[in-house]
This record gives sequence, C-alpha cells and structure tokens, in this order.
Amino acid sequence: MVVIVSYNLYSQHLNYGAAIHNFAFQTYLKRKGVSSVVLDYYPLNLLGCHFKFPVLYAFSRPFSKRRMLKNLIQWGPDIFQNLIKFNKFNRFFQTYYFKSKVKIRPGEEKKLRCVDGKVPSAWCVVADVIWKLENVFDPVFFLDFPLAEKGRKVAYAPSMGSHPLHELKNGTEALALIKKFDAVSSRESEGAEYLSERLGREVKWLIDPSLLLDGKDYETLLHLPAKVKESDKYLLIYNCMVNDVEMCKEAENYAKRFGLKVIEISIWGINGRPLLQEILRRFGMFERQKVYHKVITEAGIEEWLTLIKNAEVVFTNSFHGSCFSMLFKRKFLCFQRDETDYKMKNLMREFGLLKWFIPWNNKKVGDIDDIDYDAVYAKLAVFRKKAEDFINENLVVNSVN
Repeated sequence: MVVIVSYNLYSQHLNYGAAIHNFAFQTYLKRKGVSSVVLDYYPLNLLGCHFKFPVLYAFSRPFSKRRMLKNLIQWGPDIFQNLIKFNKFNRFFQTYYFKSKVKIRPGEEKKLRCVDGKVPSAWCVVADVIWKLENVFDPVFFLDFPLAEKGRKVAYAPSMGSHPLHELKNGTEALALIKKFDAVSSRESEGAEYLSERLGREVKWLIDPSLLLDGKDYETLLHLPAKVKESDKYLLIYNCMVNDVEMCKEAENYAKRFGLKVIEISIWGINGRPLLQEILRRFGMFERQKVYHKVITEAGIEEWLTLIKNAEVVFTNSFHGSCFSMLFKRKFLCFQRDETDYKMKNLMREFGLLKWFIPWNNKKVGDIDDIDYDAVYAKLAVFRKKAEDFINENLVVNSVN
C-alpha cells in the first residue's frame, strides 16, 4: 500500500487544484494496480484556518481594526455560499477519494504504528507547494517520523517555491531529510536542477499529477452550475489565491470586444459587488479599477472543471487553472501573480506556451492567438512517459498491494 501525503483534504480557501491533483494521482495509481490511501492529515500551516466559515478569520488573529473591517466586508456576504462550497468539497472527497481512516494532526505522526492496520510499503509526498518553507516547515511533508522509515520514500513533483531551501530557516534540516528519500523529483525544472546540485544525484522534472490523465478522464465528474446555461458563451476568470483585479478588468474588456459574458470563479465575491468595492476603496483597501461581473464563490470541484471545459476563453492566475485549460484544449491566458511566482512560467515554458503567459508587470491583453494543441499534446505525451517510468520504477515495482 502507498500512502499519499500532500495538501488535499485541507487547503487554504478550499483550493480546487489541491483536491483534484490528489484525485488524479490516486486514479493513475489504481490503473497501475497500486492500492493507495490519502493520509487524512491536517497540515501544520493550516492550523487556525476556518474552512467552513472563513469570515471567522477576521476575529482569530490580532488584526488591526482596518484589516478586520476588510476581512468582514470580503468574507461576510458569502458566508452561506462558502458553506455550500465546503459541503460540495466534502462530498467530492467522500465519493472519489480513498482516504485513511486514521486522522492525524501535527505532532501525532510520531505515534503512528500503522495506517488502517497496515505498515505501508511506500510513502509518497505529492505535488503542490509542500516543500515551500516560506509557508512553514512541516516534518510530515518530509516524512520525518518513525513509521515512514519502514517504507520506501518517494517524492512525486513537489514544489519548493522560489527561494533556495538552504537560504531559509529549517532549510538545512529539510535538505537532510530529502536526502533520505529513495526517489526525488520536482514539479519545476528549476527545482529539479537545484535539488540535483544540492543532493548530488539526479532529480527529475515531472509534470503535475493532474496532467497524468486526459481531459476525457475528467468528463465523468462534469456538472454545470445552476447559475450557468448550456447555451451561455462566456469568458471564464479563475482568480486564485490573490485577487487580481487588473486581470479581471482585462477580461471584462476582452469579453466586451467579442460579445461574451464574464463569469468568475473565486473567493472574491466582492468583484461582483461594486458598492462594497467603493466602501473599501474609500479606505484605500481596494484597487482603483472598478470591476463588475458574475462571481461564483460556491462552485464545487465538478462545477469548476465544467466551467473551464465549456468556456470560450479562460483568464487565470492559477497553475491548475492553466493545466486544465490545456487538458480541455481551451484558448487561455496564464497571468503571473508576482515576480516570485515562477511555477506558472515554468509550466508555460515547458509546453511552448510563453506567448500565452502574461507577466506580473505587464498585464495588458490584445488579441489572443489560437493554441496549437497538437504540438502541446505531443510534448505532453513525452512528459507523461517520463512520469510513467518514474512511477513504475518507484511505486509500482516496489509496491506490495
């Protein structure tokens, strides 16, 4: 049995990418005949987060009155929508995840003697920013506990963020723990090169787990939100983690030119509430630019996938939003969040799509050329073979089911 460790059941703002990449990886392993469970682990850096009612975050930290006001205006109006989204995520996990019965919180990993009555043959830390020490140093994401020593340790495409580990607090300890892994890879080519140099052995660049499956493999999940009609012609904004108002404004301008509706999926319901924008703007807490369009804050994972697949064009500042735009062969633009955000630039470069990459310091959009998806999928086939070889060698051959 392989135990998957990552951001999955618990993620900041109920992140679609965190949920779907674990579904993809577990589905892929199942096709290879490998049994796996997702470890029900509550990550260290998410302690104190409020997944069901994020408005409570406004009262959980020693914020200034100014910041508390912003949080209340931002989260308050969508309190019930977020509850709906929370329940949709939980239904997805119950339906599609094979997760461990045992649940652990930080510190409890040292007491683990088995996982659901078994000693795992392998442990695999999977994708996303689990090795980003700017967040926090979480020993579980480096498999630093006794039970993990009894199985093979594998890292499939984790991301470290933009700063070299050895320059960060706990970086030396993190590198020492990574050296104990039997097989290491990285989701970014820069990360693979860095780790190869620091570890003194080959570290492969591998694609995100979501790209191991084809677009058609996700079609059984598709479900259109009630707020959207099949006949709607729309531009989709997937606005993730940071509220990129400039991207939203460019999207509105582009949609107006081509007669498209604008639909945004995000936690930023305020982008559809101009009055609340004006209140925050008077306190200097919102962009000068005004945006106004439909925002869906309660979309589940299935609805998120469907809205990407059916869009005429996608504007996104999300890594996984870009991945699924490619898988569904959409016309899209990938917007960089800031100058330290290199993971999306890496993705677009590897697939020959830098022409459709919008850097953080110049977000003006003109015409959008069609994407040659024959060329994209030719590259994807090569990358998948590389990932398959890594998985076969380190998780299939060495797994005892």
